Amino acid sequence: MNINNLNPEVLNGFCGTESYTYGPYRKFVMTDGATYLCDNGCAWFLDLVASHQTRSVIDGSAGFQFWKLLPTKNDAKNMAKAVCEDGNGNVLAKQLIPYTDFPFHKMPQGLTLYVQLGYVPSVGECWVAMLPSEY
Repeated sequence: MNINNLNPEVLNGFCGTESYTYGPYRKFVMTDGATYLCDNGCAWFLDLVASHQTRSVIDGSAGFQFWKLLPTKNDAKNMAKAVCEDGNGNVLAKQLIPYTDFPFHKMPQGLTLYVQLGYVPSVGECWVAMLPSEY
């Protein structure tokens, strides 16, 4: 599979999840939609999200994070930025991505990922990464 499989129609087709996949670490799991992102060239984005699970982000999020992958507004092609918000417009973390092959031409608004503190029986309390349509 490859990054060109990503488009809004496919991603919006995910609803709920049938199973959870371990993410970058044991207490970080992914729904079917988030796993699809990983399988299609966006595993780096989930790694980025997981790497930002610092005490200040966790405490500031109150258990729910809105992660956005957005194109930059400058003339440099293939650059992006990742932004984590708490849902009230407060930025908890951000990172500039100097190069990405993410298909912004298909998804000009970028990509949104929700990360919520939850409970998965096989894991216990953990962070669950999901697409908005799976919420």
